[in-house]
Amino acid sequence: IVFSGILFIHRMVEGVFPLTSLLRSNFHLISALTGTGFSLSNLSSLSDFDKTILAIAMVFGGAYGSTSSALKLIRVVVLFYGIFWYIKKRLAPKSAIIPFKIGKKVFDVSEVRDVAIYTTTYIILLIVGALILMLYGNSLADSLFEVASAEGNVGLSVGITSAAMPIVEKITLILEMWFGRLEIFPILIMLADILKK
Repeated sequence: IVFSGILFIHRMVEGVFPLTSLLRSNFHLISALTGTGFSLSNLSSLSDFDKTILAIAMVFGGAYGSTSSALKLIRVVVLFYGIFWYIKKRLAPKSAIIPFKIGKKVFDVSEVRDVAIYTTTYIILLIVGALILMLYGNSLADSLFEVASAEGNVGLSVGITSAAMPIVEKITLILEMWFGRLEIFPILIMLADILKK
């Protein structure tokens, strides 16, 4: 709702008709969050701000158990609550036991750690992929958008992805899709096992 409101207001400021702005911003946001990959207009014409908001939505992704390959909203919520839990824990006496809870569900500290490690790895892959695309003259917003779409297996594009793109960019986006679809660590574990032999 927050992202949708931000996109709607920004599109209105840019002079887009209110109903068109509302429909397109909601449609593209839902498409980005759920990984459906549909668009109503040429996304390359969006401002860098709008592209960044959609890229963030693609990174957050859908609900746990959905086919979205992104971080998933539960991980984002766990990280958000984890920040406040960590601060509360640091301010409390060392002997205090402060459980990590979201609603009535109590999470083990190892679960929170796993979410933090996965999220950090996901963002590192996102940044590395965006930097590689930027080496070929693409803007930061366009590069983040394309890599977030690939890593989240969303399918939206601002026009960088094409058959004519350089092979290094193709390989980068293929690897991003592969890592995103399999949630990174199975691939890293497989590669570590192969290299260990």
